[in-house]
Amino acid sequence: MKIATRQPVCAPAPFGYNVIGDDGRHAMTLGDARDISLIILIIPALICLIVPAAIVFGALWATLRVRAWLRSSLRRTREGVRRFGEGTDKASLALARPIVFGETQSAKWRARWRALRQER
Repeated sequence: MKIATRQPVCAPAPFGYNVIGDDGRHAMTLGDARDISLIILIIPALICLIVPAAIVFGALWATLRVRAWLRSSLRRTREGVRRFGEGTDKASLALARPIVFGETQSAKWRARWRALRQER
């Protein structure tokens, strides 16, 4: 014996089809069903994106913190290098001054000696 079952009837609507249920009343539209299924599919995707987003934002936060720390550290380093350069300049002048003085005196006395020898 065959039992007759009622199939839902689809009636055209402006934004999809209205499904008329077994009780003869309007059920949800196919657009509503589509929206609900999209929400069901989007939620796991968003949950899967939380971990990479947390990693990216953590890396961004760490980069900003390291940059702030490096700015002060590099400022101190730059000041130390500048002072070291000044000290090196002073030391090189202190070491070179006697050598330059000796060379100039030697050249002066050689020139005088040559001048005296040429006068004879």
